[in-house]
Amino acid sequence: MNDLFKSLEKQLETARRRDDFPTVAKVQWQLAQLDIKQDDFVSALARVMESLTLNRKLGRIDGVCAVGLIAGQLMAAGGQKEQAREILTEVRNGFQKLGQPRGVQQADKLIALLNSGGPPQPSLN
Repeated sequence: MNDLFKSLEKQLETARRRDDFPTVAKVQWQLAQLDIKQDDFVSALARVMESLTLNRKLGRIDGVCAVGLIAGQLMAAGGQKEQAREILTEVRNGFQKLGQPRGVQQADKLIALLNSGGPPQPSLN
């Protein structure tokens, strides 16, 4: 995984130099997934938040939905429940616009967990 991480870091550096924001968003998402696998949730949250912000600016609803699901879970697990709820609601609405009922159901489930007081745990499944 170390070689993959290094390769992605190089891609990220190149994309930043070129102001290639779609690639920055994608690579930050990939690095965040590696961070989660290593239980580095602080780094993962920083990466997903940058990716989420870039996907919003790029108008990529699909990217907002994919990244936002994890961002919401990480924020909730870190005690930022109101921000998590806002992101998960945005994600739910995005899945609805994309016509993806399974995604809507997944976001609804996470929002319900938040509303019941239980923080969703980060999962890449």
